[in-house]
Amino acid sequence: MTSITDPIIWHPNRQELHLDLKRLLNIDSKLVLTGWHHPAGLSWWLCFVDGIEERHTNPFESLYFPIPEMLADDTAIHYLGIPAHLLSTSKRYRADSFGMLVCLSRHKSLVKTMGNNWTLFWKCYRQAKAELWTEQQLINVCNKGAVEMMHACHLPANQAAISTLTKFSADNFGQFQFDLIDHLFSELDYHQLNATHDIIFDHQVHFLLKYPHLEGLGVWRNWTSNNYDELLRTVKSIQALAQRPVLPAVNIQEQMQSCESLSALKTLQNALQDAKAQNELLNYDKPLESAYRASASFPPPPVTSTETFEAITTPSQLFQLSKSLNFNLMSYVQGINEGKYYLYRIKPDEAVVVLMLFKTNDNRVKPVIQSIIKKYGDLPNKSLMQSANKWIHTL
Repeated sequence: MTSITDPIIWHPNRQELHLDLKRLLNIDSKLVLTGWHHPAGLSWWLCFVDGIEERHTNPFESLYFPIPEMLADDTAIHYLGIPAHLLSTSKRYRADSFGMLVCLSRHKSLVKTMGNNWTLFWKCYRQAKAELWTEQQLINVCNKGAVEMMHACHLPANQAAISTLTKFSADNFGQFQFDLIDHLFSELDYHQLNATHDIIFDHQVHFLLKYPHLEGLGVWRNWTSNNYDELLRTVKSIQALAQRPVLPAVNIQEQMQSCESLSALKTLQNALQDAKAQNELLNYDKPLESAYRASASFPPPPVTSTETFEAITTPSQLFQLSKSLNFNLMSYVQGINEGKYYLYRIKPDEAVVVLMLFKTNDNRVKPVIQSIIKKYGDLPNKSLMQSANKWIHTL
């Protein structure tokens, strides 16, 4: 009899680990775990002080006792004899991990059969729980191989589908991932996913199910991030630009699909925005000449310029800024002349702050920041926003 820690005792001849729950959890009972090499495999039961035993041998039974969390890895490996690689791999399957290990301990030939198909084994195990299979039914299905296991899980039973499921990855596996796999095979092109991915992340599948039209993007070949906000903003911007013939000789959808990184997508976005701005500015040549004839300058600025915020007082200045920012500022000309807007260049940044002008009851003008425009219409950073807000609040 070997003592691991004071409340935990290992009985090697019986392949049993006894845990004194009075000392561990202040419960008047003892937890007994049989080891990997026990004739009946892994199992557990509770021994109460009155001699009554509550035995648990069903591998599909939900654990109401936190057995995996109570055992340190070295305890589980050295005393219970659970193979280290199986213990490590099973942890991703959380609530199902102990039940899966119970099955494997009783049917050890499955360990070699599973190989890299752990997620398929988990899917089959969880399907068995949901459909109330017996343990032997699960083992019979698994012994028939991956194709039969896929069929039993109501998934496409072919090699491409098996490969896709093998590549499916998540930090933790639970009901969300179980359902996600079903949706992957019923709603997405798993043949394409399998052909273009070495790893298929659960968060990526979740994203593609919401935006299935983005499934063909080349960016997925190298994608690992779980932050899709910037990707979605970039794609939406490109798609909006694609609604207008800014580059008529280019198939924008093909260009998007050929981009294999977010930076490549952003380069395409910038090129399209540049072409759009240049096209729009060409249409302002004649209105600009007319503006010169009508007025060489805008109305007086409502706020005096500073070293950082310089009023844009002529259509010519606005036109030049439109070119340098690759953004159509000329659409504000009419609003500036009507006293509804005024624009200020922010120095030394390549940016413009747009002020909306409101008249107060005492006939004064109150400026309010409508937006800050950077090159290509990019969003301003936090420090630029703070600087502009500080300036406007001192007026």
